Amino acid sequence: MRATIRSAGCVLYRRQGGRAEFLLIRNAKGHWDFPKGHVEPGESSQAAMRRETREETGLHLGSVEPGWTRRLRYRVREEGRMRPKTVLYRLAQARPGRVRLSVEHTASRWTDTAGALRLLGFANARRLLREAARRLAAGRT
Repeated sequence: MRATIRSAGCVLYRRQGGRAEFLLIRNAKGHWDFPKGHVEPGESSQAAMRRETREETGLHLGSVEPGWTRRLRYRVREEGRMRPKTVLYRLAQARPGRVRLSVEHTASRWTDTAGALRLLGFANARRLLREAARRLAAGRT
């Protein structure tokens, strides 16, 4: 079996009018998701999350919730074969700034929880969003 693909990403949010809005980005295949990408050799998951967010959205991270880490495991087709993939997600607040998408993405949207749930196509991403929204609603960040 081929090695597991390691990725890192974040559920990125901002506060607008006292409520949380989440940033979703749409890839070239039309799927809406959170910023994420491969962990480079010798790179920590935390560093990869910051780098990938900056590369994919142009945004820098503000505070990262220290007690909120989620790991998603699934299989992806890469180089013609199915491979296991693990993505480590953190909950992070975006610093103010304008979204500037990478060439890998076609659109971005800041939206509330209900809007994000409608856009996200994968059940594991919707579950991740619900957990993040509950954390923010509990006032822990």
